[in-house]
Amino acid sequence: MRAVLVMCGYSWIPDVWHFRRLILEALDGDLHDELGFTENIAKSNSKNYQIWHHRRWVAVKLGTDATSKELEFTKKILTLDAKNYHAWSHRQWVVQALGGWDDELHYCWQLLEEDIFNNSAWNQRYFVMTTSPPAGRPGRYERVLSAKNNSIFALSTILDLLCHGLQPSQELRDVVDALKASGQNDQPDPDLAKTVCCILEGVDPMRANYWKWRKSKLMS
Repeated sequence: MRAVLVMCGYSWIPDVWHFRRLILEALDGDLHDELGFTENIAKSNSKNYQIWHHRRWVAVKLGTDATSKELEFTKKILTLDAKNYHAWSHRQWVVQALGGWDDELHYCWQLLEEDIFNNSAWNQRYFVMTTSPPAGRPGRYERVLSAKNNSIFALSTILDLLCHGLQPSQELRDVVDALKASGQNDQPDPDLAKTVCCILEGVDPMRANYWKWRKSKLMS
């Protein structure tokens, strides 16, 4: 069965994978072993859509028994290619369908510590903050926000979350207020989103007009 894909090199053909799934079901194949098989193929062909589709099929069959393996598998792929769309898409599907939200924010933070400009990690963090159950949304931005040169991504994410109804903690308000430039109003603004826009106008001058526009929309 493995020769059909590996030796012939036709892993991009949907019908071959479909036939493989039929064989697995007919022979009651070992699905845990199948995860290892697809991982070996993905090492050299991680952007092959058919591999990810097939792996999702296997994960559905295994249910929550596959959660940890799938999250670890995507970590391996993202270590090689931090912006692999298929890996991020699969990871989002896993946490939504099989669980595993608890450590996802921590994983995003690890990636951001390695590269603060990793847009994929910021997108995943935003996805977790807006999609996960409340228990999976601890709002800790202090370490990123305290590094003023690296605060643009964090502030823009916070702004989006506030616009989606995030209720800020006092701790978050204090950290944001600490980023105000000298000369700005020292009195805390009850509308934290406006404060974030004002800060972004200063730290992101290339898009100052955009942040002014965002602030005007908050006032309307």
